[in-house]
Amino acid sequence: MIKLRSYNVNYKKLRGFFSMTYHARPISQACGPLQTPVAGGYNHAKSVRIPVRRSFKFTLLALIGVLLLTLASPKPAAACPDWCGCEVGNHGVLNGEMILQHALTNAWITLQFILHREIFWKQWMWNYNIGNALMMWTNELSATAMAQLYAVGAFFDAKHQMETQRLLQMKMADAHRDYHPDVEMCTIGTAARGLGSTSRRAELTAYALVENQIDRFTNARNSSGLMGASLDRTARFEQVKRRFCDARDDGGQIAYFVCTTPPTSAGRNADIDYGRLVVDPWTINVDLTDATRTEEEGDLLALTSNLYAHNIPPPFPDDMFSSERGKSYALALRAIAAKHSVATYSFASIVGMKTAGSAASAGNAPFLKAVLDNLGATNTETLQIVGPRPSYYAQMELLTKKIYQQPQFYTNLYDAPASGERKSAAIRAIRLIQDMDKFNSVLRTEQNLSVLVEMYVEDMQTDNINTEGRVEE
Repeated sequence: MIKLRSYNVNYKKLRGFFSMTYHARPISQACGPLQTPVAGGYNHAKSVRIPVRRSFKFTLLALIGVLLLTLASPKPAAACPDWCGCEVGNHGVLNGEMILQHALTNAWITLQFILHREIFWKQWMWNYNIGNALMMWTNELSATAMAQLYAVGAFFDAKHQMETQRLLQMKMADAHRDYHPDVEMCTIGTAARGLGSTSRRAELTAYALVENQIDRFTNARNSSGLMGASLDRTARFEQVKRRFCDARDDGGQIAYFVCTTPPTSAGRNADIDYGRLVVDPWTINVDLTDATRTEEEGDLLALTSNLYAHNIPPPFPDDMFSSERGKSYALALRAIAAKHSVATYSFASIVGMKTAGSAASAGNAPFLKAVLDNLGATNTETLQIVGPRPSYYAQMELLTKKIYQQPQFYTNLYDAPASGERKSAAIRAIRLIQDMDKFNSVLRTEQNLSVLVEMYVEDMQTDNINTEGRVEE
């Protein structure tokens, strides 16, 4: 019974440990047990610990019953007589008791480790303390992470919003800069307005001047050469006395015998002064498309007569066209007239480019004058140079030269790259027009050279016929 009492004490100690654990658990349930989720929520902690406690009691009672049965059986030592052989029997009983106690101790230690692991660590420490703490810690970390992600997302939203606004503002600024009209582009567009119609008017003036000289040279009706050189010279001399006479010419003698014009006349020597009449002004007040004849038109026709076909042939007698010699003479005269018309056309083309422009170019005069004003010219000078209706030459002079002499043209190139591209395209277009004018000038030069070559060949052919009496093939 002593051993049984010792086991009873051990059992009470074991119950005390479980009682301590059981009574300590409600204190640790401040955070609640680690619960397993079910369909209706979480199970109560009692559903977790009651089966474990019952199984442990049943196992412990079974073990104690086996021990009691073993200890209650009679021991050989009780019937042992007082003789030497009892020591051997007692020694065997003691050895068996020691083996049993050793086995019980091992079982007790193993049971305590198992109980410590299953009840203390898994049930009490993990489910009621560490597990709940980790769950709460996880929830806290999740909530904090979500709050931080919300803040980071707000920063990203703000970043994208600011970048989008910045991009839109940059595009608005670029559009305002690129599509804002430039002053120089307006100047180029205004100066080029009516350029096509003015160019066509210049060509018409050149054709009219050449036609007038052909009529004079061929004694055409309603021309100054109708009656031949005598009437033509008389009419031209009367024009000199009336408009072109300069009292200082011929040592002042012409003033006493010829001149009837005042010394301050604007037409003095206009029939021979090519530089003052043609070269110097940008626009000549000449318009051969209307019925009004200006003084500049008379001056220009007189200058043309002095430069080309000064001596015109006499009219043909009627009987000359019936003879072979007369026919040959008429053809030779027309060949000379053709050569004169080629030379006259170069002069007429230059004059045509400087004749008054079309009605569309009349609206360009204030703007062309403004360009010259920026270059330092006075109002009188600009009016004299440009004229009320700027010519083709005046418009091209500004488009190809004068606008590039303004400092503002180069400073405005820094305004916007798009404006620079527009100006570059406009300049290339103007360059094409200028290249075409140069091409036409080269063609006129080739025409004059071809006429000169023809005249030299004709002289060589005439000399050869006169010398040899025939022409070698």
